[in-house]
Amino acid sequence: MAQQHPYEKYRQEMHPALKSKQEEFELLGYPEITEEDIWRCLIQKKWKKANAEARQYVIIQDIMQLKVSDYMNYATTAALIEGESMKKDIAAGLEDFKDLFS
Repeated sequence: MAQQHPYEKYRQEMHPALKSKQEEFELLGYPEITEEDIWRCLIQKKWKKANAEARQYVIIQDIMQLKVSDYMNYATTAALIEGESMKKDIAAGLEDFKDLFS
């Protein structure tokens, strides 16, 4: 079982900051980016080595400082990694049918 990120306990309190950031991204032309996307980006990139004793104002500051370019870099990297994983899965699946075409 995966261990929960230390900042997950603050998730509900961060809703106003996340909503504000999501609305900012929407105004900048990125309506498809959700609050959950922003939270996941911060968890996986900015807070990879989280301080378990971090204050809430530091977490809010990180949310408010996130730039669209930072999010897009994260999303692009995640998509490339997922694509590579899918290619490996497809190649492994094709191996099962190799005997049919030999």
